[in-house]
Amino acid sequence: MAGQSDTREVRQAEDRDADPLTTAAAREQPVAGPDSPDAAVAAAGPGNAALSRLYTDAGGSASGDRGALGPGVLNLNAGNAALARLLGTSAGSEAAPSVPVPTPAPLPATSVAPMPQPAATAAPPAAAPAGSPVTGAGVQAPPAAAGPALALPAAPTPHQQDAIARLAALHAAEVARFDQGVDAGVTAIDAAVREQQTATDAALTEAVTTVGAGAAAARTGVQDAASAQDAQVTAAAEEHRTGLAAWQQGAVTTAAGVVQDRQAQAVAAGQQRAAQARDAAAATVARVQAGADGQAAAAQEIGAAKAAGVTETDQSVRDAQTAVARNLSGDAVTKISQGAQDAAAGMRGQGEEVAGALESMGTQLSADLGGHLDPVASVLGEDAGRGATAIDQTTAQGRGALAQQRDDTVAAIDGTETEAVGALQRDAGNASAALVEQGQQAADDLRRGADAATAELTAQVNGLVAQFAAAPADEAAAGEFGDAASQELSATVDQLDAGVRNRAGDLAGGLAGMRSQVAEAFTTTTGTATSGLDQQADGGGAALGQIGGGARDTMASAADATRASGDATVTQFGDVLDAHLGTALPGLDELLGQHQGSLEDQVAELGTATASVTNSLTANIDAGQARAAERAKRSWLSNQFHDLWDSITSPEFLVGLLVGLAVAAIIIVSAGTATPFVIVAAGVAAGAAAGAAGTLTKNIRDPNKHGWQVFDGVLDSALIGGLVGGVGAAAFVFGTAFLGGLGLAGSVVGGFAVLELSAVVANTIGNLLTGQPWDKNLLTALLLAPLLARLAKFIPGLKTGEPPPEGGEPPLNIDPTAAQVGEWTFKPSEVTTEPDGTRVATIDAELSGHRGFGHATRGYNPQTGEFKAIQIDLNQVPKEARVVQVDGQPVPLSEYLTMRLMRMLEVPVAELRTVRVVEVEHLRSVLELEQQVRSGVPADEAARDLPVVRYNQAALGKAGGGQAIRAHVEGGQRMPLADLLAKWEGEAPDPAMVVDHDATLRKFGLTRGTAATYEVRSGFDVEVTIEPPGQGTPGQQPFVPVPRSDDHDDD
Repeated sequence: MAGQSDTREVRQAEDRDADPLTTAAAREQPVAGPDSPDAAVAAAGPGNAALSRLYTDAGGSASGDRGALGPGVLNLNAGNAALARLLGTSAGSEAAPSVPVPTPAPLPATSVAPMPQPAATAAPPAAAPAGSPVTGAGVQAPPAAAGPALALPAAPTPHQQDAIARLAALHAAEVARFDQGVDAGVTAIDAAVREQQTATDAALTEAVTTVGAGAAAARTGVQDAASAQDAQVTAAAEEHRTGLAAWQQGAVTTAAGVVQDRQAQAVAAGQQRAAQARDAAAATVARVQAGADGQAAAAQEIGAAKAAGVTETDQSVRDAQTAVARNLSGDAVTKISQGAQDAAAGMRGQGEEVAGALESMGTQLSADLGGHLDPVASVLGEDAGRGATAIDQTTAQGRGALAQQRDDTVAAIDGTETEAVGALQRDAGNASAALVEQGQQAADDLRRGADAATAELTAQVNGLVAQFAAAPADEAAAGEFGDAASQELSATVDQLDAGVRNRAGDLAGGLAGMRSQVAEAFTTTTGTATSGLDQQADGGGAALGQIGGGARDTMASAADATRASGDATVTQFGDVLDAHLGTALPGLDELLGQHQGSLEDQVAELGTATASVTNSLTANIDAGQARAAERAKRSWLSNQFHDLWDSITSPEFLVGLLVGLAVAAIIIVSAGTATPFVIVAAGVAAGAAAGAAGTLTKNIRDPNKHGWQVFDGVLDSALIGGLVGGVGAAAFVFGTAFLGGLGLAGSVVGGFAVLELSAVVANTIGNLLTGQPWDKNLLTALLLAPLLARLAKFIPGLKTGEPPPEGGEPPLNIDPTAAQVGEWTFKPSEVTTEPDGTRVATIDAELSGHRGFGHATRGYNPQTGEFKAIQIDLNQVPKEARVVQVDGQPVPLSEYLTMRLMRMLEVPVAELRTVRVVEVEHLRSVLELEQQVRSGVPADEAARDLPVVRYNQAALGKAGGGQAIRAHVEGGQRMPLADLLAKWEGEAPDPAMVVDHDATLRKFGLTRGTAATYEVRSGFDVEVTIEPPGQGTPGQQPFVPVPRSDDHDDD
């Protein structure tokens, strides 16, 4: 298409040079200059500029780092780090992402103004009407010249005198008649002149009309040609814009196809290498299994030989040594087999992980490739937009040039018309003046001829009279003379008059000949003018055609250049993606190679390890048989002490013990209370952690174990340790519950027996699971159990489970009349008595500096022995300040107020049987009850562990009261949780309270949005039955609610 653009430009230049009528505006039509849109598109080159922009926009440069399209980005950092990461994690395979074809950005809206309308045409001067100054004055009658006078001599006779007088009179009459003929001739000449002037005016009007019609036709033709070219330019612009939009869509679709093709290649590459990774793992596993089978067979042969070679005479020693040989060889076989199985599983797992990683890398590479479609689509959109803008600019320039050419041509036509009309008017004026001049000359000539004839006639009469008067004549002769002279005079004048009239006619006829000359001149002028107008119209139309054609050619060139550039962009984009694939795929090969190398390394390591087991088996059996003989010869108690010494001097045992204790403490403290479930869970976790830590320590200390070998047996030890710890914890919980059922929950002897029994059970199960004698380390377990029990007292969750002290008075030094305690000021109310006999009191508490306010109300009915927790509100007290220091001991403010009110109400705490928490609206307690009930827990059972029960029971326990054994929920109503929040927060909620409530909602998986439809039971009473200290109830297990750290968060 570039060649076509050049051809068009050369043809346009030749056309402009060949047409002399091409105006300046036509010569300035838009061409592909250095600043034109077409040149901007063409100068970028086919695709290079677009890709440069693509790289630059992505954050790099055309020659260096290519940013988002750079090969380094797609390398995926495959290598050692990737292998190490993949061997430690599981990477699943993903499906190749589909790349939707982006919707191309719309081309910029055209803003080209329509071609300007033509300017008004100036009207040429009209032909002058007849009689106007240009026509000129008429022919003026010339005056008669003074001729010779008539001489009248004295006649000899009167008769002659009378004849002469009569001849003189006749002469005067005839001369007068002759003058009238002359005047008539002049008048005829003037009429002829005026007639010719009128004809000239009519011819002028006709000629001017003809020129005007020619000019109008020329103007119309030029304007129609301009409109036609404008329509063609507009249609071409719309066609090219539509074509660019369609091309853009097609180019983006092609680019998407290129991406999808490379994505498929990337995914296929990952899957192919993944299959190779799995095949390599499977082949290596087969080799490992075959080698392990050979080593296991060798170990069995060594064990059989050692068992058969025992020579001791003592049967117990023989049995022990035989068992050692068999057990150690069996252990070796198990170890070899398990090692092979573990290695095989690891290899298979590694194969799957690496395969998954390779598939993921292929998928990720595919996704990365897909991420470059949008930038390419954007570049194609920019190219199409620039092409459309170039088309719009060319359209605007073409329309401007067409309008300018049209207006210039019309102006030239107007000038030609004006000039032609002016020439016609000048010719008409000149012709009119010439007519007058010639008419006047003819009149003058006529007058001069007449004057000469009159003078000659007079001379002739004078001669005749003189001759007649020279000799006397009679009357008859005189009469005859007079008649003859008169006749001759009249005849002569007739001839003169006829001659004058003929002459005037000739002159008038000569003027008539000028009409044809004028008409011919007008025809010539009109023909020249109309011919020139036609040439101007044709030249303007040709120039307009060149301008329109040039604009259309420029548009076509811009569209062609845009498409060529975009197509090259798509082609080079495919090359770039191929380069990315070429750069990234070696990373997959590298990972596959490292996987294969790792498999070979594992084969070598496993071979070394299994060979070491087999090679050291003979020495191990010898040493084991020697120890077995020694142990068989020692007493049971001696063996127990040896086991004890081996344990307390073993780093593996000590590390496992410390780790297990730490894990148990963390679990119990995190739970906040040592419930049976928590104790068992802590036992399982502690046992598993201890077993794993001990085995890991042993492997680390073994100089023959390296790398991943330090984890050999860790999982098995953790499973065995967890089982042993769980069994021991379960035995302890069951034994404690059994003692509680017998009413011996506080029995020291019973507790010690349960503790030791749990230790024996756990130790025995552990020995049986590990193939050791059932009584190995039995003494160690019996001695270690009490020590661990004492250490457990330092765990908060276990310590608070101890029964409270007995007695009827609070053990803390709480003065119910003290107005100031530390930073707190207390104002107790008067004790009032309700109609049912309940005594009620309230205490207001204020933190120093007016930093917090709260109050609590409690009641006690001496007749029923029921203590009532009526109300407590500590919302205006900062959480961190809700504590009172009593004898150096921090006491939660809610518990302090409850114990102080017990003193005020004179509650015999040691005899208290019932505690009633009235109209519970405590947010956390309401939510805990609701969720427990929704999960299927009975309301009474759930109520035993509500926060309001926990901290009231804690206060009762610190005051020396008994333990709760039952709880019962009464009353209340169902309501949306949002209503309960609104009741707490009021119309102008405190921001801090709102934050606390939001945090509480989150702990229960709720939000303010769900609170509107989440119904809860609120305003209920909880009746708690208390067992006084020292009065165990057979069959009834007391529960000890242990306050948690967040019980008082929303008092």
